[in-house]
Amino acid sequence: MGPLDGCYLSIGTSACTAVGQLRYCLDISNNLTLLEANVTGVSGAAFQIALTGLHNFGAGDLRL
Repeated sequence: MGPLDGCYLSIGTSACTAVGQLRYCLDISNNLTLLEANVTGVSGAAFQIALTGLHNFGAGDLRL
């Protein structure tokens, strides 16, 4: 994946481990796609956005 407008780095489905990372994961049982971002630098996501349906994102799909 690649940079998102210089603020976030898209890391695909890898776990968030550093500030400025954005990832997505599929919650198949609940038919959701979860976008998660690390804004604090602590391991894990600081916030999460749930999208209805299952979506796969590529490097050019998200603009922040």
